[in-house]
Amino acid sequence: MNYKAIFKNGKKNLKGNYGKNNDFSQLKQILQIGSIPFLVQIVTFNYSAIMPLLQNEWGMNAAQAGAVFSAQQGGFVLAAVVLTALTDFVPAWQIYFISSLGVGIANIAFALFANSFTQALWLRGIVGFCLGGTYMPGLRAVSEGKQADQRGRVVGLFVGALVLGGAASQSLPGLLLSRMGWRLIFVIASLAVFVGSYLAWRLMPRYPLITQKKSVSYDMGMIKSVFSNAPLIIIIAIYGAHMWELYGVRGWLVTYLSEVLESPGRSEMQTVSIAANWSGFIIAAGAFLVWLGGGFSDRLGRTRTILIFMAGGSLFSFTFGWIMNLPVSLVILTGVVYGFLVIGDSAVISTTVIDLAPVPVRGTAMAVQTLLGFSIAATSPVVFGIVLDAFSRKIIFNTKLAWGMAFSMLGFVSLIGVMLVLLLRYVKKRQGIDN
Repeated sequence: MNYKAIFKNGKKNLKGNYGKNNDFSQLKQILQIGSIPFLVQIVTFNYSAIMPLLQNEWGMNAAQAGAVFSAQQGGFVLAAVVLTALTDFVPAWQIYFISSLGVGIANIAFALFANSFTQALWLRGIVGFCLGGTYMPGLRAVSEGKQADQRGRVVGLFVGALVLGGAASQSLPGLLLSRMGWRLIFVIASLAVFVGSYLAWRLMPRYPLITQKKSVSYDMGMIKSVFSNAPLIIIIAIYGAHMWELYGVRGWLVTYLSEVLESPGRSEMQTVSIAANWSGFIIAAGAFLVWLGGGFSDRLGRTRTILIFMAGGSLFSFTFGWIMNLPVSLVILTGVVYGFLVIGDSAVISTTVIDLAPVPVRGTAMAVQTLLGFSIAATSPVVFGIVLDAFSRKIIFNTKLAWGMAFSMLGFVSLIGVMLVLLLRYVKKRQGIDN
């Protein structure tokens, strides 16, 4: 394998050769689809990792703490809908590169200037806005040159690395809080993002645009072609149910584990640090299954794979919040399995959207997917916090009941997703489309 040629001619070689069986394809996939999203996403959940500390430092209640995380998701949606649709007209790698630079800058601004709920709300919203150009445009950039029977594995690797970066964003504060303040930790994370931006500029594949128009303008025909595609709209709705459960778990996992791990012999910072480490481990473990799940769906079928993960995730959502008084080891083990199930179908669902969307309007379809999915993701942590507050009031006060009901709320929406998967299988069968 000619390693020097890979690095020296990386940008040149990636123009049109991506995915072919040449002597550097395996290393290239690891570098591009692995390291880039891992580094760029390393700030994604660093706020939720220290949320219990900031609740006390800034006097936020559960709903306010959830609202800050939701502001990030709202900013993400606002940018992602426009930027993902723009990939029908502008090379996806360019959007990804510019957005990733913004992520690093905005995260540093949060570290330097956030001192209250209101400031955190705006600054995390800006972080989310910049992150909006680093998911779907990245997926399109790495999947565009792949055949359908290979696409699941490639998208799985990209999303798996992205999830692993998200896990690192939670575990990094847990590892470093005892040595330095959270603000310095955030700055260090931003430096990693800038490295990812550089790699995106150097190594992301470039493909010719396949568009209906040469100008950046839409007509109703492009949007209609998305909404008139019944299987495509159903899988996008399934993505919404998936995101409700996933981001409810991600937004509150550290806080839940902090309750589970609370002990008279530990300080609050020690408890949060341990909880953040375990939360990062649970999410990181799920990243491996995302990669496997994508490749698995290439052989087993998309909808069957989604059904397995979503039904399992729903079952564990109805269980996880009620077991907080069991031995810690059992709660952690259950959390690992839960993490596998709620994230394992992420790449498969996105791959199915790509499969079902015609190439000229693929960016538009992915923008609709982003709008629905991340609007729901922005709402889920807030609703979770409201349920938690409602059952934690003095009149009802019952910690186990509060967490049990909050996680069960996630399971109910996931169960709706299961029913939609069954509907999708029926519609695809009627239309003669492989499941």
